[in-house]
Amino acid sequence: GARITRARVRVAVTPVLDLTAARGDVRRVPFMLAAALEGSKRFQVVDPLAVSDMFASGSLRVEEMLARPERSMRAARNLEVSGWIVPMLLERRGVTYLDVTYISAVTGRALISRRLPLVTASAAEEQRFPWEPRPED
Repeated sequence: GARITRARVRVAVTPVLDLTAARGDVRRVPFMLAAALEGSKRFQVVDPLAVSDMFASGSLRVEEMLARPERSMRAARNLEVSGWIVPMLLERRGVTYLDVTYISAVTGRALISRRLPLVTASAAEEQRFPWEPRPED
């Protein structure tokens, strides 16, 4: 597909796939991502509650969105979306990352992925000014 200047891309945000041992409360993440995407005026986001209900029924799992393109394409037809936003929490060498992948609903393939580390609250509290180096440096 191509980006049209007037139309907004219709996407759905899946529940967070938590692959960490911490098992934190990540229920608000899809709502926050949806609000940020809607605020950009480039995306129209399906209600995250309706999407989470679809995954909660057990007919579809977040892992299948990444591994089985035909499942993501079929589920996208039900919601009439052109893409999926799949957030994941990963832990590597003691650092927790938020990885967000955009999956095309037309091909079922991942088109773009971004990964950023999450800063712990204690590290942010110890840094008094933005120009100071972080305590772990």
